[in-house]
Amino acid sequence: MRRVATTSAGEPERLPVAVRGWPELGGSAGQRRPGRPAPVPDLPRLWLVLDTETTTDVSQRLQFGWARMYRVRPTDCGLAPRLVQEWLIGADDLGPADRATLEAYAASHLNERGRPICLIPRDAWVRQVLMPAVHRYGNLIVGLNLPFDLSRLAVHWGDARGREVGGFSLDLTGWTNRGRYVAKHADPRVLIKTVDSKRHLIALGSVPAAYARPVRDEDGSPSRGQFRGHWLDVRTLYFALTNEGASLRTIAETLGVDHPKGTLERYGEVTEAALDYGRRDVLTTFECAVKLVEAFDQHPISPGYRSPRSHPATLQVTQAFSPASIGKAYLRAMGIVPRLNHQSGFPRELLGAAMAAYFGGRAEACIVRKLEPVVMVDFLSMYTSVNTLLGHWRLLIADRLEVEDATDAARAVVAEASVGRTLDPATWDALGCTLVACVPSGGRFPVRAQYGAAGQGWTIGCNPLFERDGRTHWFMLPDLVASRVLGGPVPEIRQAWRLVPHGVQPGLRPVHLGGRIPIDPTAQDFFKAVIELRQIARRSPATDDGQQQLALPAFLKCLANATAYGILAEFLRHETAPGQHVDVVVHAGEAPFAAEAVAAETPGPFAFPAIAANITAGARLLLALVERMVTDAGGAYVMADTDSLAIVATEAGEPAGSGGDGPGYRALSWAEVDAIRSRIDALHPYDRDAVAGSLLQLTPENVGADGKQRQLWALAFAAKRYALAIRDALGRYIPVKVSEHGLGHLLDPTAPPDA
Repeated sequence: MRRVATTSAGEPERLPVAVRGWPELGGSAGQRRPGRPAPVPDLPRLWLVLDTETTTDVSQRLQFGWARMYRVRPTDCGLAPRLVQEWLIGADDLGPADRATLEAYAASHLNERGRPICLIPRDAWVRQVLMPAVHRYGNLIVGLNLPFDLSRLAVHWGDARGREVGGFSLDLTGWTNRGRYVAKHADPRVLIKTVDSKRHLIALGSVPAAYARPVRDEDGSPSRGQFRGHWLDVRTLYFALTNEGASLRTIAETLGVDHPKGTLERYGEVTEAALDYGRRDVLTTFECAVKLVEAFDQHPISPGYRSPRSHPATLQVTQAFSPASIGKAYLRAMGIVPRLNHQSGFPRELLGAAMAAYFGGRAEACIVRKLEPVVMVDFLSMYTSVNTLLGHWRLLIADRLEVEDATDAARAVVAEASVGRTLDPATWDALGCTLVACVPSGGRFPVRAQYGAAGQGWTIGCNPLFERDGRTHWFMLPDLVASRVLGGPVPEIRQAWRLVPHGVQPGLRPVHLGGRIPIDPTAQDFFKAVIELRQIARRSPATDDGQQQLALPAFLKCLANATAYGILAEFLRHETAPGQHVDVVVHAGEAPFAAEAVAAETPGPFAFPAIAANITAGARLLLALVERMVTDAGGAYVMADTDSLAIVATEAGEPAGSGGDGPGYRALSWAEVDAIRSRIDALHPYDRDAVAGSLLQLTPENVGADGKQRQLWALAFAAKRYALAIRDALGRYIPVKVSEHGLGHLLDPTAPPDA
């Protein structure tokens, strides 16, 4: 951390500024060697599906649960399931009346095979069914929000250790002795670490050798290594395939399953209606799982892919935690080796400089607590478009990246920067992937600073930055051009390095996106091709699977977003136990230094900060171009958010001061906004026959049900906290979009969304 001069509303003031660095554990992190990837196993044939129902008080204690075992056989037409057994699981402490209800239900109902339902206590079911299924035989455990159901079956919990530190550990088979918990060591604990509301890492813990059970495959043969379990959470897989979170009801409706989710008037009671409801949930969950696995098997990354393949599978469905998982698997399927594996000796000082130059997307609120008429615009697939403009695909597939001095070229580009020049695609080609060490002198730059009181954390702003002590700051070249476009002075550039691709990685091969569209990584820009193919697919006849969310256009959008940025900036955080720390060596563009960290961070498999930093810098340059054209026309914008701006505008336009707060800006007309959009189209990087729309689009909120543009109104409070509204015939404001980033603590806990 260093103290430099930055600008607030008045005179420059000195604020603490932080920069990111490239960390290495023991001086070796990131120095990875390419290894042969482990084979991806087939999905187990036996699927155990479970769901629990609980009390509605704060304890949410188990009342009963349902479970079904299916044998699932792959065929040429998809998956063919056959029910093996069904269980009704009663809580160990269930009262006599509730137990009688379960017994009566089990005695009066048969499953679809005409066999009786097995009523079994929780303790017996966990010991006799669940733990042997998951641990000894390696069956697939299926559920929706599995951590909740597993925790309802547990008798004890604690903090997880080892690589799951920061999560929690569940004991499902312990017992109590006169009210005192006693651990049983014959079965492993279940370890759960939550990433977010849609992703949870679930694994079996280890057991002492004296109690270790042999881990066997379904056919009874011994398995190798420590088995972690096969866990499939329907919500997680749906998110991985669609980039959307959803409830079981929404997932079932989207997939069009035969048995959609049922309804229940009263929760928390053991009644026949509640038992019907819970039983239906298990069936719905299983049918959703089948549909989702079938959709996953349409991708050549899956071991269940049935078309002829020319490469090995690269992802098991149980490891598909997000769209990024699928994106990385596709890159591996194309034979692309991550840069720091393929070129393990890449200079660490350059990685450190790139991390110092890395900032996230630009997000800000410029006109706060004031309702303004706006036109909301955003860029078409911002990060994918930036990758195409800056030629990043050539860097990803290159056999080697060489670091070349580009000091004179960078100085020339920055000195000559203007709106007109930056609207020339040749300028973007000249930008490339270039790291610049400069001394800021008042231009607007991204900076990570403590804007509030000490201890309030670090916030990224884009504001005038001064360096009074002559120290250099690292930025990507697009950030320097953006500063000049916004009217800043030419900074002193002391050094610039450009990454230049040479050759092509050996072993690259074509793949079929979604199992349907071939793409050759050596002949096509992947980022450009995916967007063009998506637009073509959107105009093609709808697929006959009835699954709109899982159709090809939605998948291609998901794939483009997953590979365009996040995997290149991925760092994996490894928590340490309380009171412990790890020793790291940090590179941040200057001499490396030793430090202690409360958690270890290791780069993700495709992490490469130079490209990641250049992507966000390119996005900020595009926003800067729009901002400058708006302000040159006398206008303003309410807020900016990564790829979008809310430009103050009305259909006819209004003079300065008509909004009531002085003559600082005026409302542009819709025609003036359209003219700005047309100018930006000079950078349109796609085939116009495939992608006919504008690069700078009107967001859907601008368009009414009649297909015509309508007046929007915006009210912003802070970055990413704003509302868009329309006015009805009575003059009332009707919200059409509300961004509540960071406001989760204000959600009503008594009315949670449908699970």
